[in-house]
Amino acid sequence: MTAALEQYSINVICTADETGLHNPPGVVIRGPQEGTRVDQGDTIQVRISPVEIDLPDVKNQTRAQAEAILIEHGVDPGRISFAPSNAQSTAVVTAQSPEPGPYDRRSSGVVRLTVAAQG
Repeated sequence: MTAALEQYSINVICTADETGLHNPPGVVIRGPQEGTRVDQGDTIQVRISPVEIDLPDVKNQTRAQAEAILIEHGVDPGRISFAPSNAQSTAVVTAQSPEPGPYDRRSSGVVRLTVAAQG
C-alpha cells in the first residue's frame, strides 16, 4: 500500500486520537470513507488510537478508582497484588509498575498494582 501511495504522490497525515483509547494501540479509527476518490498529490488524514500515553500516577487511590483511571487511559489494570499494611487505609494502591510517565501501550499493556491489605 505504501508503494501505491508513493507512486501517486498521495500524502498521509497520521495523528493519534485520544477518543480511540478503548481500541488497541495503532488501530485506524478514522480515515477517508471506503470508496472516497483521491487524486494524485492529495493529502488524506488518518486518525489512529494512541500508541504512547502519559501513564497516570494512581498511587494513594482506592483500587476501584485506580482501575477506572487506568481503563480510561486505555491500559489494562492487570495483576493486583496485596501487601500487608499497618496503615489505617486499606484497599489503597501503594505501588504501580511501571511508574507514571511516558508509556508505550504496545509493551505489555498491563499495569501491575499493589494494594494495601489489613496486616
